[in-house]
Amino acid sequence: KYYTSVKVRIHSESDTPYFFYLNYNGENQPNRWDSILECPGQRYSDGWVTCSGEFTVNEFMDRADDMNLLFHNSNNQNIEITVDFDDISITQINYVESLTVKTDDAQCWGIGSEIHVGTSAYYSFSRIANSYTTVIESISDNNDGTSSLGLAVSPTIPIISKAEDDDFAADVALLSRNFKVISGTEEDKKG
Repeated sequence: KYYTSVKVRIHSESDTPYFFYLNYNGENQPNRWDSILECPGQRYSDGWVTCSGEFTVNEFMDRADDMNLLFHNSNNQNIEITVDFDDISITQINYVESLTVKTDDAQCWGIGSEIHVGTSAYYSFSRIANSYTTVIESISDNNDGTSSLGLAVSPTIPIISKAEDDDFAADVALLSRNFKVISGTEEDKKG
């Protein structure tokens, strides 16, 4: 997920909505256009206005050979206008810092346990990395039947929760298990 911010000054007194999009060429996807930021109407008397928002990199963007950030006046008129830009930024933001799971499901999970997180069925059809592995750094009981797992490494891939979409929710699997072997009774050495 990425956060985009740009300061814009429109040199027109007519209300001018606009958007920014990425134009790129990728594997088997020549000349794609994906909108990443839509901005409300603005005019010269507004001065500098900051427009910002979030967007998710899709599998086509991830494999792009090159990319261009482009501006488009969306008032459906073929009128050329002068536009000033300043402080353009696109920064990566993490998806989650912790995972919420049912407390009953996580009873045997402990700090230091390694888990595997599959992003979701939605992203699994492509060749991009659609899962990741990390270590549980902390476990907090939420007192509502769920526990929050603090992660050593925050994912930089999309994770869809059951609340967002039950059909495409991510799966979490325990890869290591903390356990102790204790014998039932002590026996003297025989032999």
